[in-house]
Amino acid sequence: MKQFANFIRTSIMLCSLGLIAACAGMVGKQDVAISMASLQANLDKRFPINNRVLDMFDIRLASPRLSTNPAENRLQAQFDAMISPPFTSKTWRGNLTLSGGLRVDSQKNAIFLHNARVEDFSVDGADPAYKRQFAKISSLLLDRFLQDIPLYTFSPEQTRVMGVDFSLAKISAQQDALVVSFEPTN
Repeated sequence: MKQFANFIRTSIMLCSLGLIAACAGMVGKQDVAISMASLQANLDKRFPINNRVLDMFDIRLASPRLSTNPAENRLQAQFDAMISPPFTSKTWRGNLTLSGGLRVDSQKNAIFLHNARVEDFSVDGADPAYKRQFAKISSLLLDRFLQDIPLYTFSPEQTRVMGVDFSLAKISAQQDALVVSFEPTN
């Protein structure tokens, strides 16, 4: 009778270990789609931003509008821009369009732009002599502020499934979403 009880316990333990191993095998790479609407809502919370650049221009960027370029795996953002030199009451309005590749930061559980570039910076009614200064301003804005803004940050709860921790592995731009691949951490 004692041998039979040991046999049952051993069988139950082996079956349990088999189930645990099977479940662990089911938790592999995970893909999560982040809709453009969700990204847009997240970015809208961070704007407008105001800054003085080169001690010559007060810049206000507002109303970001996002789109994707799946062929190049890039995200594009267009902003309404207001530029005001502090020494005059004149204000110029225009649009700043930039694009950037997508990168994941697994330490911060966040998505950022990388290799960002200014696609266009048009200012209505500005003297053409200022065009070069506006180009410099847009590059400074991009380098100082926009590259460090996370597009999306995952909470710790979003990176844990069935007791398994995941890290961000890669990202791809689709027509209406960004698809983030997660892999189990060791």
